[in-house]
Amino acid sequence: MFPELRTSRREYIFLFMGTKQLAGLLVVCVSLFGAIACDELPDQSSTEVGATTVAIGIPAEAAADGWKITVTSVQRVASIEVNGQTKTPLGVYLAVSLSMENTSAVQQALGGNRFKLADDAGRNYSWYESGTNAYGKQELGAKVNPGLVAPAVIIFDVPTDATGLVVRGIGGVRISLGDAAAMP
Repeated sequence: MFPELRTSRREYIFLFMGTKQLAGLLVVCVSLFGAIACDELPDQSSTEVGATTVAIGIPAEAAADGWKITVTSVQRVASIEVNGQTKTPLGVYLAVSLSMENTSAVQQALGGNRFKLADDAGRNYSWYESGTNAYGKQELGAKVNPGLVAPAVIIFDVPTDATGLVVRGIGGVRISLGDAAAMP
């Protein structure tokens, strides 16, 4: 009597996504319209159905998994003092400053291991944990109560010729930063 209704996996996600999350995503995309491109791209490092790419200058923000992540600045760092030793980068140290807003209903933590940097040549860069801790990671890895915003800094060591740098994080979020050589 009724035709069979076929729904794709992606449509189920939107059907079961909470109205708060859907509204939040819509607000982010609409409020920054013209300056941000929100596209679904495959994330090869996870099993996520898609990823949100935010491609603008600084500040740039994206939301996923109970967090709203905002990159507030990116700068080059010439050296870092780690355990009394001056460490210099093999390429260039980039200090990525962010704010992390816990949009969930429970206390949660977000560590540096949940972020990577990738470039347009397909290279992936993990965070420099010792350098991040020595530089002053701020609230990175700390438990953040619901509704609070915590500052964080993550250090990456990347080649000086890295172009098209993108922060890849939780929920397949991607925030475009630009080229290592162009960072202040």
